Amino acid sequence: MNFFGCFQTGSPGTLKEEVDDAMQENKAGDVINGGVQFNRDTQEQMLPDIALTPWFDMMSSITMVAPSPDWYTGFYNVKPVDPSSMVWYESFEIPTYPWDAGTDEGDDFNSSNQAQDPRVPIFQLTKNTVPENGVLLNPEKTEVLPMATWSCSLKGSSSCDNYDNVMKGKTNKNCNWVDKNNKKKREKRCQKKYKGLPLSEWCPKACRVCEA
Repeated sequence: MNFFGCFQTGSPGTLKEEVDDAMQENKAGDVINGGVQFNRDTQEQMLPDIALTPWFDMMSSITMVAPSPDWYTGFYNVKPVDPSSMVWYESFEIPTYPWDAGTDEGDDFNSSNQAQDPRVPIFQLTKNTVPENGVLLNPEKTEVLPMATWSCSLKGSSSCDNYDNVMKGKTNKNCNWVDKNNKKKREKRCQKKYKGLPLSEWCPKACRVCEA
């Protein structure tokens, strides 16, 4: 797949097509897009909310660095869950570093387009891999500093969502099966576990754990 536009122009079209295809096959969850920050007075923005679920519990993000030849930054497969308590982190920050997409030979922020021929594999820009001019190094020339910091906070809400087809691949039951009128049966069902978690984690609204 050619992600040239994503790395060099910031256009997410091709990447979004890949994710959309994965969503159709139930292999990807929620997707959000940010706005263009190029030449803005402030280089920070508040992104739309993104929904994580017990079965889609990892986050990835990417953004081009502008202006630049083909540099970008981001993170992938971050699971914001406390392994000791198995609950979502209330907040966390992820510093991310520059990567080179291997599609442009430019060696500074203002380089004109110089197609890499042949293209090379993506690699991280570190003290040992930055261009010889030392661009991206700190003033002491000892390390590459983060290009961005991603700050995330768990959003509080007075309501909760249920998700259809909770027990995927196992009778294909959804949250409606859990939420029956008989209170005792519902409480018993909500204690059942699926993939190591009680159904109250998968179907909080149906199990009445967040009515308050």
